[in-house]
Amino acid sequence: MWYNDVASTVKGHKPTRAVASANAAAFLCYNLVKKGAVYEYKFVKIEFKKISGRPTEDYREVIKNHAKEGWRFIQILTPDFTTAPGMGTYYELIFERPQNT
Repeated sequence: MWYNDVASTVKGHKPTRAVASANAAAFLCYNLVKKGAVYEYKFVKIEFKKISGRPTEDYREVIKNHAKEGWRFIQILTPDFTTAPGMGTYYELIFERPQNT
Protein backbone atom coordinates (compact mmCIF):
# COMPACT_ATOMS: atom_id res chain seq x y z
CA MET A 1 0.00 0.00 0.00
CA TRP A 2 1.29 3.45 -0.92
CA TYR A 3 0.93 6.10 1.75
CA ASN A 4 1.85 8.94 -0.60
CA ASP A 5 -1.10 8.81 -2.94
CA VAL A 6 -4.23 10.84 -3.61
CA ALA A 7 -6.44 8.35 -1.73
CA SER A 8 -4.41 8.72 1.47
CA THR A 9 -4.50 12.51 1.14
CA VAL A 10 -8.29 12.67 1.04
CA LYS A 11 -8.93 9.66 3.31
CA GLY A 12 -11.37 10.46 6.09
CA HIS A 13 -12.69 13.57 4.33
CA LYS A 14 -15.93 13.81 2.39
CA PRO A 15 -15.68 15.71 -0.89
CA THR A 16 -18.57 18.16 -1.16
CA ARG A 17 -18.22 18.73 -4.90
CA ALA A 18 -15.69 18.86 -7.70
CA VAL A 19 -14.87 22.33 -8.97
CA ALA A 20 -14.91 22.85 -12.73
CA SER A 21 -12.08 24.83 -14.24
CA ALA A 22 -11.00 26.20 -17.60
CA ASN A 23 -8.03 23.82 -17.64
CA ALA A 24 -9.64 20.66 -16.25
CA ALA A 25 -7.15 18.36 -18.03
CA ALA A 26 -4.22 19.78 -16.06
CA PHE A 27 -5.70 19.57 -12.58
CA LEU A 28 -8.66 18.58 -10.45
CA CYS A 29 -10.06 20.46 -7.46
CA TYR A 30 -12.04 19.05 -4.56
CA ASN A 31 -13.71 20.81 -1.66
CA LEU A 32 -13.29 18.87 1.57
CA VAL A 33 -14.33 19.53 5.15
CA LYS A 34 -11.24 19.40 7.37
CA LYS A 35 -11.35 20.14 11.11
CA GLY A 36 -14.46 22.28 10.91
CA ALA A 37 -13.26 24.33 7.91
CA VAL A 38 -13.76 23.74 4.21
CA TYR A 39 -10.61 23.39 2.11
CA GLU A 40 -10.16 23.22 -1.63
CA TYR A 41 -7.65 20.71 -2.97
CA LYS A 42 -5.97 21.05 -6.33
CA PHE A 43 -4.11 18.23 -8.11
CA VAL A 44 -1.68 19.41 -10.80
CA LYS A 45 -0.17 16.87 -13.19
CA ILE A 46 3.25 17.57 -14.79
CA GLU A 47 4.05 15.17 -17.61
CA PHE A 48 7.57 14.06 -18.48
CA LYS A 49 8.93 14.48 -22.02
CA LYS A 50 8.93 11.22 -23.99
CA ILE A 51 12.53 11.23 -25.21
CA SER A 52 14.49 13.03 -22.48
CA GLY A 53 12.32 11.94 -19.56
CA ARG A 54 12.50 15.46 -18.11
CA PRO A 55 9.42 17.24 -16.76
CA THR A 56 7.58 19.56 -19.18
CA GLU A 57 7.46 22.21 -16.42
CA ASP A 58 9.70 23.07 -13.48
CA TYR A 59 7.80 21.88 -10.41
CA ARG A 60 9.47 24.58 -8.29
CA GLU A 61 7.98 27.31 -10.48
CA VAL A 62 4.56 25.64 -10.40
CA ILE A 63 4.69 25.59 -6.58
CA LYS A 64 5.79 29.25 -6.41
CA ASN A 65 3.05 30.36 -8.82
CA HIS A 66 0.36 28.51 -6.88
CA ALA A 67 1.64 29.97 -3.59
CA LYS A 68 1.11 33.47 -5.04
CA GLU A 69 -2.53 32.47 -5.62
CA GLY A 70 -2.96 31.39 -2.00
CA TRP A 71 -2.42 27.62 -2.45
CA ARG A 72 -0.33 25.73 0.11
CA PHE A 73 1.84 22.93 -1.29
CA ILE A 74 1.02 19.60 0.40
CA GLN A 75 2.78 16.82 -1.47
CA ILE A 76 4.42 15.67 -4.71
CA LEU A 77 3.67 12.20 -6.07
CA THR A 78 5.17 10.04 -8.78
CA PRO A 79 2.44 7.39 -8.92
CA ASP A 80 3.20 5.92 -12.37
CA PHE A 81 6.21 3.58 -12.52
CA THR A 82 5.54 1.94 -15.90
CA THR A 83 8.72 2.97 -17.73
CA ALA A 84 11.34 1.53 -15.36
CA PRO A 85 11.72 0.88 -11.65
CA GLY A 86 12.11 4.18 -9.85
CA MET A 87 11.12 6.27 -12.89
CA GLY A 88 7.64 7.61 -13.54
CA THR A 89 6.01 9.39 -16.46
CA TYR A 90 4.61 12.32 -14.48
CA TYR A 91 4.51 14.20 -11.18
CA GLU A 92 1.32 15.07 -9.40
CA LEU A 93 1.43 18.09 -7.08
CA ILE A 94 -1.19 18.50 -4.36
CA PHE A 95 -2.18 21.92 -3.03
CA GLU A 96 -4.77 23.14 -0.53
CA ARG A 97 -6.31 26.43 0.54
CA PRO A 98 -9.30 27.46 2.61
CA GLN A 99 -12.41 27.77 0.50
CA ASN A 100 -13.75 31.28 0.10
CA THR A 101 -17.36 31.18 1.23
